Amino acid sequence: ASRHFRPELEALSRLVLDKLGVAGLFFGPFIADAFSVPAPPQLYMLASITTHQPAALTIVLVATGSVLGGNVGRWMGSRLGDRPLLQRVLGRTRDRVDAVFGRYGYWAVAVGSLMPLPYSLLCYLAGVYRMPAGLFAVMSLLRVPRLIFFYFVLRAGFGP
Repeated sequence: ASRHFRPELEALSRLVLDKLGVAGLFFGPFIADAFSVPAPPQLYMLASITTHQPAALTIVLVATGSVLGGNVGRWMGSRLGDRPLLQRVLGRTRDRVDAVFGRYGYWAVAVGSLMPLPYSLLCYLAGVYRMPAGLFAVMSLLRVPRLIFFYFVLRAGFGP
């Protein structure tokens, strides 16, 4: 992507940070993971890299926003899991999700946090399946190494 779309991606990155500022590196991932908005944390990492923000600041803000947003998503899933709309949405995949949670229990969340699944979906499912908040908070920290890895992959492709 950096070879074919570099100017476009750099323009998008500047736009993101011009509109949201450095605080957007926290609030963007928070909103994305709390409310399942399709703007992943990697977008904000890319914005940071192409506008030459410090790596440590970026990783701390993006990871904190993502993990806290995911915990809000779990809370919302625990509150909305019995609602008819969510049940209809889950109905399409309920058997498969039930099988995974039945086989792996709460470890399904730990494994899922390392897989290429939308993190916000995983968080909502943890809430729907009534994963305890404290346990989820600890397991959601498994997201941090993945975010750090993606930061450095993006930096290798877009960095100086």
